[in-house]
Amino acid sequence: MRERVALIVNPTSGRRRAGARADAALALFRAAGARTTFCPTACAGDARRLAARTATENDVLIAVGGDGTLNEIANGLLDAGASTPLALLPTGTANVVAHELGLPRDLASQVDIAMRGPLRIWDAGRVGQRCFLMTAGAGLDGAIVEKIHAARSGRGIGMASYCRPKLGMFFAYGFPRMHVRVDDRLVDETSTFTLVCPA
Repeated sequence: MRERVALIVNPTSGRRRAGARADAALALFRAAGARTTFCPTACAGDARRLAARTATENDVLIAVGGDGTLNEIANGLLDAGASTPLALLPTGTANVVAHELGLPRDLASQVDIAMRGPLRIWDAGRVGQRCFLMTAGAGLDGAIVEKIHAARSGRGIGMASYCRPKLGMFFAYGFPRMHVRVDDRLVDETSTFTLVCPA
């Protein structure tokens, strides 16, 4: 059992529902005998810094938030060069990683997986000084994500935050063609957007 648990919580995630979910998770962890640390974030980059600082002091780091929070924590672990397991209590809008992992929806099962579940190795990609766990997009996909990020507010993001930029970009984006090279070999020169996924 992983006894030392740090919850890194994005309070704005899930329309500010993450705090209540983290409180409920803390009660479950403590009832199971875990020693817990509660680490709320206040701004972008906090989760990465908290992960780097707490990684070696804990048996598992828990991301309580969405895919962005999980990404920051993964980057913090890499910054620290730590092999501490990372678990997820998803509270975001899309929760893409949780869906890909087939994570159960109920909190008790998620807590049990975090404490006792088998470990999986997850490949990460890197763009500059930042890693990614699922996909990195160039072209239309990247432009939409950039627009969503620029429009974020302290209230978090809902589905409407995704839909408006998508609709707008379809009409405004120029769809330039790109040349895609893999291992210095040209593999495509007709694409208008590209998604890269870690193998």
